[in-house]
Amino acid sequence: MRTEEQATYAIVTTQYYYGPRTTKQRLLDDQGMEWVGSRAAARKLIDDLDAAIYWHSYNECSRPKYTIVKAG
Repeated sequence: MRTEEQATYAIVTTQYYYGPRTTKQRLLDDQGMEWVGSRAAARKLIDDLDAAIYWHSYNECSRPKYTIVKAG
């Protein structure tokens, strides 16, 4: 059985649009692959994303919400 430290995690991005419409997708890294890593690395990345300047896409009504999920 895998422990919490050995498990890998992904980040789901939920975007909200006027209409209303919501989309969910896995966060991709710089090479276009699904980002995976430790829970601590995921939390740090989410904190960095929340602190960064965010440019809304067309018809998007708010910043996205990031959720940590088990990869796989």
